[in-house]
Amino acid sequence: MDRNNVSNATGLPAANAQAAAAAAAAGAGAGHDAGILIFGMSMSSRMLIIMVPLMISGAGYAGAFFADPAR
Repeated sequence: MDRNNVSNATGLPAANAQAAAAAAAAGAGAGHDAGILIFGMSMSSRMLIIMVPLMISGAGYAGAFFADPAR
């Protein structure tokens, strides 16, 4: 990742995005939901849309969600 061009929806500077990602790695390792949410902020919107359902509820829920968007 180019640390000078970090894509995120919050407009955080790259250094802050890196710190958030590092904190999220520790949080996600401990199974802490806040860590996953913080990590999501440092990701692009498209990756966030794809990864959040996978991280929160598992591939089964994400598959059902994308198969039936009206749900």
